[in-house]
Order: sequence, then structure tokens, then C-alpha cells
Amino acid sequence: MDMTDFIFFTEEGYTFQPGSEAIEPDIENLQVLGFARGGGPEEAFRVMLRERPWLLDTTFEGTWCLALAEGREAMRWFSLARHKDRWRRIHEATGAHE
Repeated sequence: MDMTDFIFFTEEGYTFQPGSEAIEPDIENLQVLGFARGGGPEEAFRVMLRERPWLLDTTFEGTWCLALAEGREAMRWFSLARHKDRWRRIHEATGAHE
């Protein structure tokens, strides 16, 4: 049976950006609960719960599951901080505004 990597995430909850002193959350987001490999989503979900049993003690109601087409190894990280000045210059030069 082919094994597929899955990501599990929830829409529940909020987050604060680094350095925030606000009382209210900054961003409504998706929170990653975990990754697991399985022959299908149900099997991967069971694997994730075996690896992270503490999830059952949280107040999250549920989780979404999405297959990672190229596997977890294909994930890439991009620096937002490195691109801020570049995008500001482009927006200023073109007159584009948010």
C-alpha cells in the first residue's frame, strides 16, 4: 500500500505575531496540529494520535487533514522579513497600495 504524508490543522484559535503586546490576537489563522504518514487519511489520523496523544486533552473540536502531494520533504520555508523592503520599494515605485 502506498503511504502518503498528511498535515493536520485546525481553524480554531488565534495567534499573536512576535513582539505583540496587544490584548486581542493579531491573526486569525490555521494551527498545525501535526503530520503523519498513512495509507489514507484515517490511518494517518490514527498514527498522529498515537504519536501525539495529548491532542485528545486539548479543547480543539476537530482537525482538517490534507495530503501533501510531494511529501513533507518538499516543504520550503520563505523569509518574510527578507522581502519586506523589496516589496515596499516595488509598491512605492508602482504606486500600488495595500
